[in-house]
Amino acid sequence: MERWIAKERLDGKSFDVRLLAVNGSACHAVLRLSSSPITNLHLRNERRPLDEGMIASGVAEAGYTQYSMRHYLLKAILHREGLELAAYAERFGREAMRQHPELEQLLRLGLAELEAGVLRLTALGMAYSDALGDELITADVRERMEGYELR
Repeated sequence: MERWIAKERLDGKSFDVRLLAVNGSACHAVLRLSSSPITNLHLRNERRPLDEGMIASGVAEAGYTQYSMRHYLLKAILHREGLELAAYAERFGREAMRQHPELEQLLRLGLAELEAGVLRLTALGMAYSDALGDELITADVRERMEGYELR
């Protein structure tokens, strides 16, 4: 017989964390919330980035937040709406331009523009967006991708 251990609660819902590991290293995490104890996402439960909610500081210490920051940056910059620097700072408690110095290079090369606190790719930057996305992948993630063996 096993003892039932109730899941922790956040915003009045049960939650757990699902981690994705590549070659033994965690590279993505998602917070799963549900009004029932079963948090599977295919059951139409709620998904949130791990850095939201009450556990953000714990994952920052474990190093997962760096992946969340990079993912947020890539999603924002590769869309025409761009990266709102204030929203990034509010979400992660850090300045995007300091956290990601390669953004300054995009500005210098004319691949991006900064207007009213939003960093957007220029027409030239959008033309090179596939290559830029690849350039913004961190070295450790690139190394894991290159070392991955299909089984």
